[in-house]
Amino acid sequence: MVMLRPAAECMCEACKHRILTQGWQPGQHLPPVNNCQACIEAAQRTADRFASVSESIMPSVSLQQTGLLTREQHRAKVIRHEAAHAVVAHLRGMSVTEIRVGDVTNDDVEALGNVSWEHSGELDLDAAAEISMAGWVSDRKWLAENGLADEAHLLSVAAESRGDIGVVYGKGGDAATVDRGVRAAEQNWPEYARYIDAVAESLDYFGGNLTPLVMRAVIRDLDRPRPASLPPVAESPAPPPAPATTATTTTTGGTDMAGIEEIILTISDTRAKSEQIQAALAQVQEWASEIAGRLHATVGQSPQSGVQQAIGAFSELSEQRITELHQLVSGAVSEIEQYGQRL
Repeated sequence: MVMLRPAAECMCEACKHRILTQGWQPGQHLPPVNNCQACIEAAQRTADRFASVSESIMPSVSLQQTGLLTREQHRAKVIRHEAAHAVVAHLRGMSVTEIRVGDVTNDDVEALGNVSWEHSGELDLDAAAEISMAGWVSDRKWLAENGLADEAHLLSVAAESRGDIGVVYGKGGDAATVDRGVRAAEQNWPEYARYIDAVAESLDYFGGNLTPLVMRAVIRDLDRPRPASLPPVAESPAPPPAPATTATTTTTGGTDMAGIEEIILTISDTRAKSEQIQAALAQVQEWASEIAGRLHATVGQSPQSGVQQAIGAFSELSEQRITELHQLVSGAVSEIEQYGQRL
């Protein structure tokens, strides 16, 4: 008989501490952990609590802790996990080729999501370790930020780290390499955080599939110089008291000028929404370029004018039209921001 129980109930304190601090290293499987006698005894005690005939039962440990998080929470955590991989890879000089969030209901860590990247020249193993371990660092921080950093949740994300740790080992690393990667990601997190959060937001916006082009646009936009803060508005002197006569006001249409505070808020909202527009345009440009390339490769030799027009339309969209729209949005935002500086 097999009984599925959470990992925390079937492990000794020493093994739990090691996995919580070092992640799920290769060779650590349950039950038990590395044939640990203390873990075997812990698992048996769990069996004693949940079965009337304990000798016939050995718990099977649930690594993924399915059910600890809601589906929405799990998806949010996975999105930022993958965004962390992608951003750190980009900032460490790698060429990111894929950013994807998969089926978050699947217990297979490989199905949760994936970030692929390439490098030129000799691989910097410590950089690769930081890229891989940024996901686990993100998970732990996400749990803390959401008030969920208890032992069960931390063991769950440690279990999920085994895929990323396996990547480090597969590139020639070891436990010390993994540790350096974790420490580097922790140390550099304040620098990475705003990029990771912005890329995670875009990854969610585009349904879990983000092209590297859009990711680079999001990061580049964050680095774009912003206008200086607007100076505080001096209070105007109180107006003189109105004469004690009855006056009639006639309104013939139009609207009053908004207050300074409202204008500043509107400019800020315009800037934020325009960033989403630019990211969406970058996604459209990527898709149009992909469609044009595939059409040219498969039906480009067709003599039919309609086919050639279709290829030309997608090519023009990917090259000229979207660029013009990018410039239009950038120019409009620039004008509004300059107006704000003159207030």
